[in-house]
Amino acid sequence: MKYQCINEFEIQLCDENCNEVENKFGYVLIGSIWEICDYDYTDGDVHLALISGCDDFGWIEITQEHFKENFIEIGE
Repeated sequence: MKYQCINEFEIQLCDENCNEVENKFGYVLIGSIWEICDYDYTDGDVHLALISGCDDFGWIEITQEHFKENFIEIGE
């Protein structure tokens, strides 16, 4: 399923080893399109892979609560 971000939010960046980089953040932009994946790189509940609309990330992991507050389903 595909999901669209409905609220811009800031998230900490990770390095090539999936470790959070201290004091480095990027923004998930309103309108960016994401897809839920089965990967689990960090301790996040929901792993989203970027489809379009956000250059800061290729993927993010967030809590289920954060996901529900900031994304809507837009189809397959």
